[in-house]
This record gives sequence, C-alpha cells and structure tokens, in this order.
Amino acid sequence: MSFWKCSLLTGLNFGGFIPLSTLDWYGLAVSVLFFRGCPFRCVYCHNHLLLDGRETVDYGFVEAKIEGAHDFVSGVVFSGGEPCAQAKGLVDLSCFVKDLD
Repeated sequence: MSFWKCSLLTGLNFGGFIPLSTLDWYGLAVSVLFFRGCPFRCVYCHNHLLLDGRETVDYGFVEAKIEGAHDFVSGVVFSGGEPCAQAKGLVDLSCFVKDLD
C-alpha cells in the first residue's frame, strides 16, 4: 500500500477508455480514461458528447481496463467530461495507477 490512503470506489460515471494512445501525452504511450459529465459548457469543448448522461460502472471494470493495458503504456491520462467533477473517483483511480508500479 502506498503513502496515499485510497478508499475503494464503488461507481464511476464512465465515458470510455482508450487502451493505447500516442497522441495524448507527448513522447509517451498512455491509456486514456474518460469521465462522463461536466458542469461547464465550454463552446470549444471537443468532448461535448461526454457532457451529459450517466453510465455508472463498477470500480472493478475500470481497474481491469487499466490493468489490461498497463504492460504497454507509461501512464494514464484522465479526461472527460470533467474528471474533477468526480473528485473521489479521480483520487482513487490516481492512487490505483500509482500503486501499479
């Protein structure tokens, strides 16, 4: 267990997952996890389809996606929607990713 005290996430408003991207972090191959939902309505948003809606998934589902890609990537990018709108999920998943290494 790491320094961070992470509680188990019970559900995440899930927007999608890209197991391997070379576009989202310059110079690195990463996974991209999309959070659904956003309180902002930026006119320039390129992920406007993730602003509304609800698709709650179990933590184990998200964990399995991240673990399945872990051997091939150097990190995980959290995108959305707005990841900070689900602060507990963002912190828990950040701790989970950190503990994988």
